[in-house]
This record gives sequence, structure tokens and C-alpha cells, in this order.
Amino acid sequence: MTQEQMQQFEAVVNEFEKLRSLTQEEKELLIRHIMSGTFMDLRCDWAFKHVMRDEAILKMLLNDVLPEEVDEIDYDPNEIDRFSPEDKDATMDVLCHNRRTGKSFIVEIQQKRKISFRDRMFYYGAAMLASKVKRSEEYTRLRPVYVLCFMDFTYQHLSDQLVYRYAMREEATHELYGNQLNIYFFEMPRLRKESMDGMNPLEGWLY
Repeated sequence: MTQEQMQQFEAVVNEFEKLRSLTQEEKELLIRHIMSGTFMDLRCDWAFKHVMRDEAILKMLLNDVLPEEVDEIDYDPNEIDRFSPEDKDATMDVLCHNRRTGKSFIVEIQQKRKISFRDRMFYYGAAMLASKVKRSEEYTRLRPVYVLCFMDFTYQHLSDQLVYRYAMREEATHELYGNQLNIYFFEMPRLRKESMDGMNPLEGWLY
């Protein structure tokens, strides 16, 4: 491992508050232990954020799970500025936007089921959406936000499927209000295939 690679891994480690208190030697031992394995477990925040910092990989993921093409992406700071000191933080795993269309993508990995997880994802999306328009700007500057959640647990739903897509719709006619805020839940345990034979791209990612 080169010195440059070590510095890159250390930068990711330092983003996690519980790891900042480690000594330099402990950080290097942790990094070498993780990197010495045959595979990286992408269900781990640390590994997920590192791998998704590769633009080619992230763009491939977005194109495989979204219904539209994402051509060029730029990474954004993964923490959205608060309106006031009393506002709750919104810190995401990966945040980027499509350079051409301005659409934003929040990509999250979650191992453990938490009661507040659904509310947190909605809050992240709403915070991202609210940050799009500045004082004196028109609301037409709003660009869609996609919250993509890869989850190692399941919720109770009315049907069994690999991805659940949420958007605002009219209650009786199901007419779409708009595509300003879209939340996708990818519940990985619902994939019950035991090999990659015949899998489509979405199934491959979940596998």
C-alpha cells in the first residue's frame, strides 16, 4: 500500500467520530486489517463510502438502479448546511449531483434497523431539497432529489419486491405531484438467489 493510498484511507477513517480518537498507529493497523481481507464488506459504512468515492463505480450504480441515465456526476460535501444552530445535522454517506441536469443523489447504507430510519431518510431528502433555492431565487430552480437507501433488513410492505419507490402522489388517482423528492429502499435480504447466474444489474448490486 502506497503512502498516498494510506492517506486516502485515513481521510475516510477520520470522518467517523468514534474513530478520530484512535492513535495514528491504531488507525494504520485498522486500515491494514480491513485491506488485507479478500473482500470488503460494503455493508460497512467505512468500506461503502470508500468504494463509492470512485466516480466510475458510483455512476455505474446510479445507472443500474435509476430509470434514467446519469452521465456526469460531481461529488458534494456530505453534510448540508443548517438554517440555524438549532437545526439537526444532515450528514450522508455519499452526496453527489448530475452535472448536466442538477439532480441530486443521496446514497446511504444501513446495517441495523432503527425506528427512526424512514424519518431520517425523508429529513435528508427534504434538507437537500430546501438547500437548492437561495434568497431571491425562483422556486423553478428546484431540481429533483433522489435518496437511495441500501438496507440489510426489511420493513413490512404490501408486496414482496427488491426496491420500493416513494414519491408524492394524489391519493385517489395516484397522479404524480412531481419528481422533486424520491426515496428508494433497496431491502437486500429480499434477494434470495444463491448465485449470480441470470441476475439483472440491480440483483447483482444487492447480491
